[in-house]
Formats: sequence, C-alpha cells, structure tokens
Amino acid sequence: MTTYAPTPPAPPGIACPDEVRTRLGTLRFSDGFPDDATVRTLFDNLDFQRAVQAYLLGLAPVDMAVMRTALSRWGPANSTMAIWEDLVHPRFVGLVYNTSTSYCYAWLDLRDGPLVVEVPPGVYGGIDDHWCRWVADLGLTGADRGEGGRYLVVPPGYDGDLPAGHVVVRSRTYGNFLG
Repeated sequence: MTTYAPTPPAPPGIACPDEVRTRLGTLRFSDGFPDDATVRTLFDNLDFQRAVQAYLLGLAPVDMAVMRTALSRWGPANSTMAIWEDLVHPRFVGLVYNTSTSYCYAWLDLRDGPLVVEVPPGVYGGIDDHWCRWVADLGLTGADRGEGGRYLVVPPGYDGDLPAGHVVVRSRTYGNFLG
C-alpha cells in the first residue's frame, strides 16, 4: 500500500519567512499569513499612503482656486489681468517665480461659453486648466510661433461654431489659468 504526504514540502526559495524586517517594523507571519498586528500595520500604512496621495493630488486644484480668489479681489474673471511692472524681487514669496521674467496672468471662466485670447507678438505663455494640467502654449512656443495670434478657448463638451482665423484650444475644465 502506498501512502502520500498530505502536503509536499515547499520548494526552496519561495517559502515565506516567519518575520520580515521592513521600514514599518517587523512583520510576522504564520504559514505565510500575517498575524493581527502585521495586518493592522499594513492597513495603517496603506491609509497613510492614500492620505499622502490625496494631499498631493489636491495641491494643484487648491493652488488654482487660491490664484482665482486672489485675482478676483482685483476684478472679475475674463477681464482682469495682474501685470508685474518690474521683475519679481528675490524676496517675493512664490512657488515658481524667477527674477528674470516679467509676469502677467488672468483667470478664464468658460461657464458662459468660449473666450478669445489675443496674444501679442514676442511673448511666452500658456494656459493650464483648473487641475493645473497643460491646455495650450501661447506665443513663442504656441501655435502662433511668437508672431501673435487669436486663440479661441472653448469649454468642455463645446460643439458650437468655431470661427476661422483662431487657434482652437479645448479645455477639460471651465476654469483656466492664463499666464
């Protein structure tokens, strides 16, 4: 009569150790299954990672909302542009400013429909949507190649008329930052 072992031995190299030392501490296993403390540690770490990702993903739209609010103190969207008369001073507090660039920016609100942005020759700029995602380059790196031009910025899902003579720019959000 032949008898068989109920479980063959685990092949070398694939067995799970009883303990694994990690940056989270020592994780403990029994027959490859985590103990209760290890499960709590791993889920706590997963919660932490998700919280960090939520924070990082929220930075861009919050930054855009703050810029929109700041610009609205000077006037309404679509017709108010902040313009630096001089170069930014080195002590100015800002995330990405440099001291060799003249800045101007505006908030575009597309809830009432498309807007025309007239870009003068020789500028460098762009449009970002409310999530701080690229929408279009303007000026030197844009479709007008620094010659100046008219850009028609249309809101999400817009299917109306698109007049000739404009560079059509389709935004994924109704709020946009023009710099």
